[in-house]
Amino acid sequence: MGERDYFRKDFLKEQKPFQLDNAVTSLIIFHLIVFTTLLGLYLIYVVIHDTSATARPLFDAEVGGALNLPADASVFIRRPWTLLTYMFAHFSFWQMLSNMLWLWAFGYIFQTVAGEDKAWPVFIYSGFAGAVFFLLSSSFVTGDLSPELSGAGAAIMGLAIATTALAPGYRIFPMLLGNGIPLWVLTAVFVLIDLAVATKTANMRLAHIGGGGMGYLFVVMLRQGTDLGAWMNQFAHWVMNLFNPNKGAVPEKHRLHYKAKKEPFVKKPNLTQQKLDDILDKINQHGYEKLTEEEKDFLKKASERL
Repeated sequence: MGERDYFRKDFLKEQKPFQLDNAVTSLIIFHLIVFTTLLGLYLIYVVIHDTSATARPLFDAEVGGALNLPADASVFIRRPWTLLTYMFAHFSFWQMLSNMLWLWAFGYIFQTVAGEDKAWPVFIYSGFAGAVFFLLSSSFVTGDLSPELSGAGAAIMGLAIATTALAPGYRIFPMLLGNGIPLWVLTAVFVLIDLAVATKTANMRLAHIGGGGMGYLFVVMLRQGTDLGAWMNQFAHWVMNLFNPNKGAVPEKHRLHYKAKKEPFVKKPNLTQQKLDDILDKINQHGYEKLTEEEKDFLKKASERL
């Protein structure tokens, strides 16, 4: 499956960046809810113990210990849920802020080229891969090692590498240098900052490298026709339908409000393949925001026909 074919078949609609059904927006909101909850718990610890100097060690040991991924495999066996919880647990405001900015930057571009149903799976898969690399490196690598892992760094690394692997020619900041900056430049800056500054120990760096490798593997499999996140989306839809009171109801747009033997005449635009290919090339080279209103409308109609 080529890059252009993937764009054509899977995602030809404009994003809704600030709506709750936007995958990256929901990811960020979920992280903010968890961070706010942890901050509230910490304040309770401070009130109970009268001083932050006493409250912080207890909070880190009890709350952090229950959410963070331990480096010790024997401890992890008793806390297997940390394989998932660690990637949503942030205990530093600056760590939280920087991670959410990178998540938004790469997540928005990823949704533009891949669709909203791929962001959560890539994030979760990359987080799992980072956890596996962290546990393995903690057992077999010597040197300066972190006793536990927290935060979305490994998952965001996977999302960044997946985005770049899927659309390396995508350009950001189109107002700069006449034609914008290639996406791979932003990714290179992110990787250098992450591995040189954000990850201070060997097992943390390997965890983030493992997350990036998973993001690349996700795209490789996607190009070969295998969507590793399909089952995850199907499960999520099944769970949501359990609480849907209108499950099984006929959508309003599919109901007939008149009696007729055939549908009324509807004028449809001439959707030529050449025009579609030209617009997709323009997205890949300059970004979606460079399209004219007519081209955006054409893509919207094309997506409804596919």
